[in-house]
Amino acid sequence: MLYVDNLEDLSNKYEGIKFEYYNPHPYSKDIKRTISDCYIRCVCKVLNKDYIEIYNEISNIAKKQLLQMNDSVLLDSYYQSLGFKVKRPSKEFVFEFMKKHPSGRFMIQNNRPGVKHIVAYIDGVLYDSTCNNGKITTQFLDLFLGTTVEKYYYL
Repeated sequence: MLYVDNLEDLSNKYEGIKFEYYNPHPYSKDIKRTISDCYIRCVCKVLNKDYIEIYNEISNIAKKQLLQMNDSVLLDSYYQSLGFKVKRPSKEFVFEFMKKHPSGRFMIQNNRPGVKHIVAYIDGVLYDSTCNNGKITTQFLDLFLGTTVEKYYYL
């Protein structure tokens, strides 16, 4: 598990936030590029389900509706069909949300134009593939934690 702990180039607002690397994609070791599957990884972690199972469920719905798999309306409907409730807080930063909710199972989506991302957040730990090789980049911290929460899903 990784912790942000007084990194010299960051303010202490992120101090104490816990991260753990998580990428259930079956070929994650072979893929050397970003594949924009954060919504699949997120559901896998929060529900403890297999990547291929979640991929196929979303893919089948997208085919029937002739939509892209990452379509926001499709995903909202899919998440709710799994039992998730959705909430849209008002102008709360991701790192503030994390500090206010030390327990529970959440999927947090940020609100940054052009850089949408969703992560699993379970019992005070953020799970994501950007937490790689024991390093958290300042870019990730600022582009995700330093943005506001667009919406979050919870069980």
